Amino acid sequence: MTIKNDGKKIHTNPIQASYRHITANTGVNQGKIDGKSVEQTEIEKQETEQKFIKQVCDAYENYCKTGDFNIWPIRLVYDLFVKRKLLQLSENQQKEYQVKAVEKRKQELSKPQNRDEKFRFKHLLESYTTGIDQNEQGRIERLKQEFVVLDFLKQSKEKNIDFKNLFTK
Repeated sequence: MTIKNDGKKIHTNPIQASYRHITANTGVNQGKIDGKSVEQTEIEKQETEQKFIKQVCDAYENYCKTGDFNIWPIRLVYDLFVKRKLLQLSENQQKEYQVKAVEKRKQELSKPQNRDEKFRFKHLLESYTTGIDQNEQGRIERLKQEFVVLDFLKQSKEKNIDFKNLFTK
């Protein structure tokens, strides 16, 4: 894409650039190149996972120093911890995190920023009494995963656990 002198954008390449993304459930890098479906080889999957583990370890070191953990989306970190069996939650723990996530979401919905949000949030809060809709369930699941990961990081920091050793076992 180029920009002309008058500020208009023109597309110089009609073929869309290739892209790849990591899917949450499979960890498989999938995408399209020139309209054709592409999957990573096993070696590429392992390399991608190792790079991600390095990013998580670096972010954990930063978290220990500053208290800020900034790898998003956190669901990928959650999936990595579960896959490597670093996180194993009991049924009671899952229920506790679910309740915590629902309460946080209700707090978010009780503080609308504008009139449109006020109307929409009011209906969402009312829907919590009858049953949570699909979109809200997804948000609650993401909040739950965030709480689980951040609590795991906090516990690891308190116990002085070295993440690099966790992943090399």
